[in-house]
Parts: sequence; structure tokens; C-alpha cells
Amino acid sequence: MNKFLIETDYCKKINRYLKEISDLALSPDEIRNEFFATLEILQNNAGGKILLLYLDESLQFFSRLMPILLSRIPSENVRFNQDRTTKIDYYIDVHLNEDIKEKGVAEFIGMSTGHFSRFFRKMYQCSFTKYLNRKRVDFAAKQLKDSDSPIIDICYQSGFSSHNQFNRVFKKEINKTPSEYREQWK
Repeated sequence: MNKFLIETDYCKKINRYLKEISDLALSPDEIRNEFFATLEILQNNAGGKILLLYLDESLQFFSRLMPILLSRIPSENVRFNQDRTTKIDYYIDVHLNEDIKEKGVAEFIGMSTGHFSRFFRKMYQCSFTKYLNRKRVDFAAKQLKDSDSPIIDICYQSGFSSHNQFNRVFKKEINKTPSEYREQWK
């Protein structure tokens, strides 16, 4: 390949795209080698004008390809937020039968309560209390369906502080009382 072609703006741009693609691809050397082998074949068989046309078309292709590839790879921020939500769910699952406070979960993942509250609403599209109640009701519903434990025991195993609170929240979420729900599955 002629040295002047390697130093052109075209090649510099392609090299930049190849580097970005190679950061995303499984085998970057294979992509780079294949691309430059294709350029060499074009230059040997067709001459400079067709090669420049090919380089121009390649740049257009890469400029369209990059946003597609980048959109499929989660950013560091997305991964970080996924790690946080995983930790939140883990904490809730482990401590479900305890008196869970938003402040305790915030401290567990290393956030202030205010920042945690905003983060939680953004990630879960609901308040922490609503989400916690849903998790507790889901756990209770599974227990009501799968076990013969007394409803009062399931109430406390689910983390509710009173039978009245349990009945009220359960009915609001499921549209049935715990007894009605259990009856439905017998």
C-alpha cells in the first residue's frame, strides 16, 4: 500500500473507527487485518481513484455503524446503576422480615438519603415504600399460596408490623384480603 494513502485524512479517520470498533469487538486484530487486506487488494487491482471512493464509502459506513454498536453497550453509568439496584434488591430480600428503613438501604449502598430517594424513584418509577410493600406482598402471596402457615405468621415473616397494616396493604396491591387470596388457591 502506498505510504501517502496511509497518511491521508481518510486513513486516519478509518484507523480511529477501527480502534473504536476493536474496543467493542471480540477479535480486533482480525477486523483490522481483514480491512487493510481489502484495501491492499483494491489498490493493486483498481488503482487510486476507486480506492479513494472505497475509503469515502467506508467512512460513511463506519459513521453509521458506530452509533449502532455504541448503543448496544451499556455505559459505565448504566452498569453502575445496575449494580446499585442489584444491591438494593439484595438488601431488601435479605432483610424483608425486618423493619427496613430507606436510610439503612441508602447507607448500605453508600448514598445520602436524599440522593438515594431521587435515585430510587428514577430507577424504579415509584417510591421506596411502595416498592418495599410490593416486595412484601409478593412474598406473602407466595407463602399464602404455597404453605399452610397461619396468616398472622406470614404477616410477620413478610415484614409487616401489624396484622391491620398487612391486610390493608395486601388488599390495596392484590384487590383481595390475604384470606380471600388463600381461599382462591385451595
